[in-house]
Amino acid sequence: MTTGMRSVSLWSLAAVVLILSGCAGSGQMPHPLVGDWNYAVETPDATYEGTLTFTEGEEGLMGSIVGDGFSEALPLAGITFAESMLECEFSTPDFGRMQISAQVDGDSFSGNLNVVSYGMEAPLTGMRVTSDDE
Repeated sequence: MTTGMRSVSLWSLAAVVLILSGCAGSGQMPHPLVGDWNYAVETPDATYEGTLTFTEGEEGLMGSIVGDGFSEALPLAGITFAESMLECEFSTPDFGRMQISAQVDGDSFSGNLNVVSYGMEAPLTGMRVTSDDE
């Protein structure tokens, strides 16, 4: 009977370990960029506004951008985030390749939008979109 009890105890212990490890894994914090961020780009002609959206996928951080002058969301490529520095790029039909380089500080960021084909940079600022629940 001791062998049977030892077997039950080992199975019980294994079940507890699996449950606890599942709970610990589900509490992982999302990437600090995940969510929606409203942005503004200041140019001599006008201020352009829109939203950057970041999500976590199987292959890492993914994102898209929508805004003034875009008829649809455009995918972000080459997203990197190291030491609070965000860098990524996207392409538009009208202006070609654009690069974002911004320093993220909590729920805000500031940096530049580089319109590569025109050799022009414009200041870029943004704030995380928060829900009314927060």
